[in-house]
Amino acid sequence: METICRLCLICLVVAAMLGSLAACGSGTPSESGATATAQPTATTAPTPTPRPTPPPTPGTIDPAVQGLDMVQALAAAGGDAATLLLDGKPEEVAYLGVVVPAGGEAGSPGAAAAAANAEFLSGHWVFLEGDGDRDDSGRRRFYVWLADGRLVNEELIRAGVARLEDNGLDVAHRERLLAAQATAVADKASLIEISSIRLDGTGKAQPDEYIEFTNPGESGLDMSGWRIEAGHVEQFFVFPTGFVLTPGQACRLYTNQVLDDSCGGCTFGHNKPILNNDGDCGQVYDTLGLLIVERCVERGEN
Repeated sequence: METICRLCLICLVVAAMLGSLAACGSGTPSESGATATAQPTATTAPTPTPRPTPPPTPGTIDPAVQGLDMVQALAAAGGDAATLLLDGKPEEVAYLGVVVPAGGEAGSPGAAAAAANAEFLSGHWVFLEGDGDRDDSGRRRFYVWLADGRLVNEELIRAGVARLEDNGLDVAHRERLLAAQATAVADKASLIEISSIRLDGTGKAQPDEYIEFTNPGESGLDMSGWRIEAGHVEQFFVFPTGFVLTPGQACRLYTNQVLDDSCGGCTFGHNKPILNNDGDCGQVYDTLGLLIVERCVERGEN
């Protein structure tokens, strides 16, 4: 029995020594200068090939789009186009009647349009309407429908990330797209108003003229890239990326000074008066160039 206990004690000591060695970092030199043997690198499993999204069943397809060509959507291509599987090959097609802001930097209006477009297309088959006439880039243009009867062109405009391309193009659904655009403008206008205009400032240069704008809504309004004009296209201020007008916030955009109510430094930066003392207007445009709100006042009003 004593011999067996001694053997057990030896086994426990050896196991403890092996455990101490295992606890050292791989490749760390020991006191004698020896290096632990490197462990073999684990083999990375191959990435599985994604399966094609199954097409919608006939019972889930809205009657409004039945009879149109059904194709698989592969990916969004910016905010105004999609890569589709056409005749067995990927092809980028543009959306008829849709314009989105340029650029795709993170946080930009262009990126917001691309993200919205990707969400509409994610995992979907789509239905094409139109003759496929080509734009200036050579892309075929279509109305792109979802199986549930939503028109992607229209949804992007209604979401406020795109506008109607109203340049004489023969747009079959023009009135529908215009209605979506009016909804988007109304949604934005509910979050901003020109609450006051001071036409007549002090001194010769009148640096304290201002246009005051306020958010009367219950949610913030991202005004990155938006533009305020003081009655003329050459008298304007463009909001920097990341500027959000919070609920209840009021900001004064002065002709040429920055005060505590200038909301981080908003100023037209003109060294001469820009508002006509007898009467003038202020306009607010979004990044799509759409007029969101306008206010005009005469002498004695504000």
